Amino acid sequence: MQGGFAERGAGIELNMSSFDGNPRRGVAPDDTLRLFRMAKDEGCRFYLASDAHHPGELSLVPELAPAVVSALGLDSRHLYRLP
Repeated sequence: MQGGFAERGAGIELNMSSFDGNPRRGVAPDDTLRLFRMAKDEGCRFYLASDAHHPGELSLVPELAPAVVSALGLDSRHLYRLP
């Protein structure tokens, strides 16, 4: 169903732990970004998260988010807001 998530107003989480460059994940950054680019093209909106399981991991958002947002070409139009 093309556009289903966007049509329903779902927010797409940009989980910074997915972008931390951990080689154990086996996913190249462009491979990870591809899915999010597809969601953007469908009209989805996004929000940031850390998936922190320890307070030290909270720093992933300010460390990685600017580069991820830039790589995806996101701006305020793509920001998910709670209904």
